This record gives sequence, structure tokens and C-alpha cells, in this order.
Amino acid sequence: MALLGECYYRSIGTVQDIPKAKEWLSKGAERKDPSAQYNLGFLYSRGDGVEKNAEQAFMWYRKSAQQGFPAAQDMLGICYLEGLGVEKNEKEAITWLQKGAQQEHPGAQYNLGVLHECGKGTARDPQQAVVWYRKAAQQGFPKAQFNLGICYLNGTGLEKDERQGMIWIVKAAQQGISEAREVLRRTPGEGTQKEKDALEKVKAILRNDIQDGKNVEENKELLRIIEMKNREKSDS
Repeated sequence: MALLGECYYRSIGTVQDIPKAKEWLSKGAERKDPSAQYNLGFLYSRGDGVEKNAEQAFMWYRKSAQQGFPAAQDMLGICYLEGLGVEKNEKEAITWLQKGAQQEHPGAQYNLGVLHECGKGTARDPQQAVVWYRKAAQQGFPKAQFNLGICYLNGTGLEKDERQGMIWIVKAAQQGISEAREVLRRTPGEGTQKEKDALEKVKAILRNDIQDGKNVEENKELLRIIEMKNREKSDS
């Protein structure tokens, strides 16, 4: 039931049909299927095929999270953090995000990293933030890749390393993070030797990916941004 509902909702093997998705997800959720409960909560949080209802979303997320479903644990943490369908409670947010993060859910790992970096709901701990950003980034979570890159560039929570910073920034840019593209656009073509080496490493990564046929047009655009910036600096 949960799988059928998800197929109708996410157009997996069939055309999207929100009413049918809600019907099957509701049946699965009532039978305590954690995936159905999570997806039904998602419908209510977005107002897809149902009236938007934060309290209902929270209820279904909690039912799913209590059964150990990591994506629901992540969303339940966000509900507590932002007061969505429930009174704000940063301690509860941390508790549920930790549960999701410990199950290797990259969204929960990223969100936990943000809270540790900001000191929200827990003591500020940049080193611990880096630990969680890295775990999520290594799973390909683009926002975590960007934040990890910024930590490396600024020396926040770990030793400053421009080369590693730029590598993670370009990974985030390759996945469409606009802030990462802006960092590449602003990065000077001259500067310290470490900055020059970092840019050269990034360009080598992009050229190799283009040669291997990976996201060719996107990587060409990123390479163009970097090289254009370099030319602007050399002409000024």
C-alpha cells in the first residue's frame, strides 16, 4: 500500500495521481506502515491533494519517527525546531535529528551540523558541526558539501585548507547550489599560492568530469565561470 501510494505521488512507473496517492498512503498509514505515515505527513505539510495541515503532518511524522523511520525523524526534528504543528522545542529537535543522523540520514546529519555550528538547542561546537557536515557531504548532500567547503575555506571547526574547501564548493555547485556558484564566481584568479593551487585542482576536476561525460553542460558552465573570472582579473 505504501509503495503504491508513493508510486502515484512521485510518478514512479505511472502518471502522478494525488487523490489515489492519498488513498493508498492513508490505508498504509492506518496499518502502521512507517513509510506510508511519513509520506502522508509530507502530503499534509505541503498541502498536496489535501488541505495543508501542519498538525496532521506532525502527527504522521511522529508516528513514523517513533517506528525508527529516519526521514521522518529528520522532519520531526524540523517540526520541533520551527514550531510546525507543535510548540517549538529545540531540545526535542536535537533529540530527533540525532536519531535520524545516527541512521545515516543525510538531511538529519546536515541539520544537526547547522544546529551545532549555530549553537541552537545545544552548545556551539564547530568541530562537531564539521563531523556531521562531512558525513552528509560524503553521501552527496549538496548543502552539506557547501557548508563543509566554507568551513575549510574559513578554518571553522578544522584547519583551514583552501584546496579541500574549493573541492567541496565545486561539488555543491555541480548539484545546483547557487551560493556555491557565487563563491566560484567571486574567487580571485590570483592570490596566495594555496588559492591558485585550489583553483587549478577544481578546474582539473571539472575537465576530468567533462571528459568522462559527467554533467557535461553544467560542468562546462562552472569551468567557464572560473576561467572568465581569471581573465577579468588578468585584464584589470
